[in-house]
Amino acid sequence: MIKNYTVILLFFANTGLLIACGGNTRNASPLVENIHEVTQASIDGDFNTLVAQGNAHWEMRYETTELHSAIFAWEQAILVATEPEEERAELLFPVYVSLARGYYLLGDTFVPREDEEAADFHAHGMEFGARAIALGNEDWTQALLYETPISEAVQTLTIDDIPAVYWYAANAGRWAFGTSRAEVLARKEDIYSMIIRVSELDSSFFYGAPHRYFGVYFTKVPFGSPGLEQSRQHFEVVMDLYPDYLDNFFLYASEYCVAADLREEATEALQYVLDYDIESFSELHAENLAAQRKAQNLMEHLDEIF
Repeated sequence: MIKNYTVILLFFANTGLLIACGGNTRNASPLVENIHEVTQASIDGDFNTLVAQGNAHWEMRYETTELHSAIFAWEQAILVATEPEEERAELLFPVYVSLARGYYLLGDTFVPREDEEAADFHAHGMEFGARAIALGNEDWTQALLYETPISEAVQTLTIDDIPAVYWYAANAGRWAFGTSRAEVLARKEDIYSMIIRVSELDSSFFYGAPHRYFGVYFTKVPFGSPGLEQSRQHFEVVMDLYPDYLDNFFLYASEYCVAADLREEATEALQYVLDYDIESFSELHAENLAAQRKAQNLMEHLDEIF
């Protein structure tokens, strides 16, 4: 079984299977044209077996080699035939969502956020998220093809699209901030509109993800005069509703408290993360372990920040 990511990339390169990000990751557009052509089968293999292998590795995603192996299996799965063929889009949708989430986790957890590699991971996550939206919603694609502004096109999105939309937008936001200020300015309204739509449809998605997103968003935007009170309000909601999702507290400390110059509050939030028994909520073991690692690192550097 291949676990070393360098080996995985070489395997894809040598067999011609490496998935190119294409135009979407260069311009951050969620539009994917000819989605059924883009997602045609191109190699031999067993779809269900590969998906199952990816899911098994995903259970141990707190180890970087396991996360890479999950992505490797899923990237093969989307290239092989599915049965029945007429249900291909429906079968591929959750795999593309998993890839978008997997690449987000890679960029968020296993490399420094400022590294170019993190932006590359989020670029891949954007691509897979965009394809997932296109697979699940033809009205969305048609709206974008007719150049409907994304702030209006989001009304075509339904509750079934939420996972694809959120992981696309989350990756796009990180990609933009990791690329340039110009990209942030160019994309922030589109991303904001997509997260607003997710919030309208289900604000509880992924342990309050929309609130968490806006908590971070308002520490940075508007530029020069961030909306810190709005940020705090969103973080208070999500920390109260989802105390077992530790990234809520880590982001409160690392984003809001740092922006508001509140060292004592940051220390309390980080200590909450570090004291939490991650074995008590197995569903979030990987995410909470990652949050503890990040919290420990931030705690050790508070003197440099405040």
